Amino acid sequence: PKLQDARVDAVVQKFEQATFTDYNAAVQELAAMDATDLEEVKQKGSATLQDYFFKQAATKWSMAEKRYDYNDALTILNAAGKEYPDSKIVADNLVRIDQESKTAITDFGTELDIRVAAGRIYDDQKDNAVEILNYVRRIDPKNGLLNLESLKDRYRQDIRQALQARDLDLGEKRVASALKAYPTDDSIKSLAADVKATRDTQLAALKKKEQLAAFAKMTPEQVREELSKLSAAPDFSPDWQAQVDAAIGALSKDATPEAAQLRDTLVAVFAQRMAADTNEKKYASAQAVADLGLRLFPTARGLLQEKSKLDLARKSLEAEQAAIAAKGQLEDMKVKLTNLATANKLAEAEKVFTDMKARMPANDPYLSGDGPKALGEAYGRQAKRSAEQGRYDQAQNFAVAGLRVAPSMESLKTMSREYGVEAKVARLESGARNPASANGDQLRDALAGVKTDDAARYAKLLSELPGAAINGIQALIPNDRAGAVKAKAEWLKVFPQDARLVALVIPEATVAAAPATTAPTTAPSTSASLSKDAQKARGTPTPAVACQASFSGFGGNPRATCYDKVGGGDGPRLVVVPGPGGGLLAVSKFEIRIGEYNAFCAGTGKCKSLGGNENLPATDVSFAQAKAYAAWLSDTTGFNYRLPSEAEWAHVANAGGKGVGTDFNCIVTAGGSELGGVARDVKQGKPNPWGLVNAIGNAAEWVEGGAARGGNFKVPNAQCTVDWRTSGSGGSDTVGLRLVREMG
Repeated sequence: PKLQDARVDAVVQKFEQATFTDYNAAVQELAAMDATDLEEVKQKGSATLQDYFFKQAATKWSMAEKRYDYNDALTILNAAGKEYPDSKIVADNLVRIDQESKTAITDFGTELDIRVAAGRIYDDQKDNAVEILNYVRRIDPKNGLLNLESLKDRYRQDIRQALQARDLDLGEKRVASALKAYPTDDSIKSLAADVKATRDTQLAALKKKEQLAAFAKMTPEQVREELSKLSAAPDFSPDWQAQVDAAIGALSKDATPEAAQLRDTLVAVFAQRMAADTNEKKYASAQAVADLGLRLFPTARGLLQEKSKLDLARKSLEAEQAAIAAKGQLEDMKVKLTNLATANKLAEAEKVFTDMKARMPANDPYLSGDGPKALGEAYGRQAKRSAEQGRYDQAQNFAVAGLRVAPSMESLKTMSREYGVEAKVARLESGARNPASANGDQLRDALAGVKTDDAARYAKLLSELPGAAINGIQALIPNDRAGAVKAKAEWLKVFPQDARLVALVIPEATVAAAPATTAPTTAPSTSASLSKDAQKARGTPTPAVACQASFSGFGGNPRATCYDKVGGGDGPRLVVVPGPGGGLLAVSKFEIRIGEYNAFCAGTGKCKSLGGNENLPATDVSFAQAKAYAAWLSDTTGFNYRLPSEAEWAHVANAGGKGVGTDFNCIVTAGGSELGGVARDVKQGKPNPWGLVNAIGNAAEWVEGGAARGGNFKVPNAQCTVDWRTSGSGGSDTVGLRLVREMG
C-alpha cells in the first residue's frame, strides 16, 4: 500500500505542477497506468486532474483572450470527460464552450457586416474583415461565413478595377488579401492569374527596349530565324513577349515570303492563346495577349474574331456575376439566419427570415424547408431547456412559437402537446396544494385539456387529484375557514360529482377562551424548546417518519431521514445531527423549496406565493418571513421549527468538523469565462458527511440575528466557504433558508 500511495502521489503531483509537455502526454500517462493505480489517482486527485484539463483547454479557448481554437479545447475537455464521465463541472464546461462558440460565430457575423459596410476588407486595414474570417475558420472551418458570395464579389470587383486602371501594385495587394479570406475560391484564383499575366505584359514592355537593340544588330535572316524559334515555343513570358515585339519591329520593312509566313504563324499562335485563355475565363490574360497581338497585327482577321469572342464572354461574365451577387446576398442571409438560430437568437433570426421572404419568390424551397427548420429547431431547444427547468408554460409557448414558423415540424407538435399537458398538470397539482388560491374555471379547463391530449394522465389525475384537493382544503380549515369554504366551492367546479368532495364538512368557526398559560403563536426566537403547555396548545405532534436518535450522523443514508406531517402533505425532509453543545437536533436536509414555502403562503395568506420551479430554493424571502414560515410549521406540526443560530449553522454545515463536502453551486471561472450564476434544484448536489445538501452555495441561508451564511450561486467558488457571511433583513434572490427542528 505504501508503494502504491507513493506512485499515486507522484502522478497527482505531476498534474498539480503541470510538468507534462502537453495534454496528450498527460492522457498517455493515465492510459499507461495499472487499473487499480489509475482509479486511485482519479479518486485522490479528482480536483487536481480536472483543474489541469480545464487550464489546458483554456489555453485553446478563451473569448476574453481571443483564443479561438475551439476544436482543440473540445478534444481536451472530452479527454477529461472520459476520465470523469459523471463530473458536472466537466459537463458544464462542455456546454459552456459549445454555447460560447455559437455566440462567437453570430457576434463575428455581426462584426463582419460592420467591417464590410465600412470597406475594411483588406488585411492592411485596421479592424478588417480578413481578421474576422480567420477567427471563424479556427472555430468552425465549415461555417457559411467562410463562403460569403457578397464579400467575394466585393473582392472580385476591386481586383478588376485595379486591372482596368493598370494599377498592378494595388491589384496584387487586393489579390493577396482576397486569397487570405478565401484561399480556395476559383474565381479569385483566376483573377490572381490575370493580375500576373498583366504584370508579365508590363514587364515585357520594359524589356522591349533592350531586345530592340539586340535585334538591330542582326541581319534579316538572323531575325527571321530567331522569330521562327519563338513561334515554335510560345510561353508568353515577359521575355518571350519582348523578343517577339522587338523582332516584328525589326522585320517591319521585310516583304519576303518568309517574313509574311512568320507573321501568319504568329497570328495563329496569338489567336490560339486568346481562345484558350477565354475558354478558361482568364479574361485579363486574354486581353493582354489581344492588346499585344493587335498592336503587332492590327488587321489580322483571326485576332479580331477572337477579340469579339472575348468581348462577348466578358459581357456574359458581367451578367453572370451580377446574378451571382444577387443570389449571393440571399445565400449570405441564409448563413446569417443559420448562425443566429444555432445560437438561439430567435428574434434576430426571425427578423432575417422576414427580410428573406420579402426578397425571395414565394415558392422558393428555402422558405418552406431549411429556413423554417432552422428556426423551428432553435425554438425546440429553448422549449426543451425551459421544460428541464420545470417551466412548462414557457416551454409550451416556445413550442407554439416554433410551430408558427415551422408548422409541419413533428418534434414541435410533440413538445407543444407534452409540455402543454405538463403545464396543465402542474397548475392542477398546485391548485390542490394551494387550494386557497385555486380558480375552479381555470382548473376545469386545464383538466379538460389533459383529457384531450393524454388519456392515461387524465385517468391518473381523476384517481389522485380529488383526494389531494381535499387534503389541501382540510389543511386550511384550522387557520382559514373562509378560505377552505371558497376552495371547496372552486374544486366542486372541477369535480362536481365527487362524493368525497361533496361530503366534505367544513365546521362553523368557534371562539374558545385561551388558557392563561397558552404559549405564543409564533416560534420562539431563542434556541430553547417550547414549554409543555405551548406544545399542548399547538396540538399533538404528528411525525410521518419519526426522527430517531439512532439516525444521528447518518443523514447521507436515505433510511436515516425523517419528516413531519404538514396538513395533508409531508414537511421538509430532516436529518438528525449532534448539536454543537451536546444533545441532538433535526435539520432540514435540503434548503426549503419554493413549493414548501408556497404552502405556507396559501395556508395563511401572509405572503405572496413565489414563482418558478417548485424544486428550486425559496429565495426573495425576508428574515421576518423566514421566521414566520418556521412558526407556521411549528403550529402545523406541533414540533418546534426555527432558524439555526450562527453556531448551529456552522456546526452542521461543516458536519462537526468532518468537512463541508464538494460540488458547490457557486461561480466557477474557466478560460476567462464564468460558469454558473443560477440556482439549482435543492436536491441536486452531493451531501456533506451528515447528509446536508447545498449547505455551501446555491442559496445563502438565514440564521438567527439576520445574517445569511454559506455563499450562493453568484459568489465565486473560492469565496463559497463555511465562513461566508452577509447581514441584512430584506429578501434577496440569493438568500433562502434551512430550518432546525428540535428533538424535545
